[in-house]
Amino acid sequence: MRTYRGIMILSAVMLVACAGCKDPMYGLADYEKQDLKDWKEDGVDLVREKSPYKATWLGFVFGAGSFYTGHWMSGVADLLLWPWSMLWEPWIAPAYANEANYYATRAAWVRRKRKSQ
Repeated sequence: MRTYRGIMILSAVMLVACAGCKDPMYGLADYEKQDLKDWKEDGVDLVREKSPYKATWLGFVFGAGSFYTGHWMSGVADLLLWPWSMLWEPWIAPAYANEANYYATRAAWVRRKRKSQ
C-alpha cells in the first residue's frame, strides 16, 4: 500500500513539474514575452534551441537539466544537493530552456533585420 501511495505522489509531482514546460514563455520576464510576440508578428518564429520538456525530465536526474541548458554552476549545485534538488530543478530547467530559446530567437531576428537593411 505504501508503494502505491509513493508512486501516486511521485506521479502527481511529475505532472505538476511538467506544467511549466508547456508554456513557451514560462520563466521569461514580461518584456521578453512582449519581444517574442513582436518578433512573431515580424515573421520570426520561436527558435527551439533547447527543449523545455527534456530539461524538465533531466532535472529529475542529478541536476542534468541545468547542464543541458548550459547553466553549469547551477548544475554542479544541483548535483551536490541531489536528491533534494529534485524539488526545484524540474521547475528551473524549463525556464532556463525557454531563456535559451528566447536568445536564439533574438539572434534570428537580428540576422533577419540586418539582411533587410
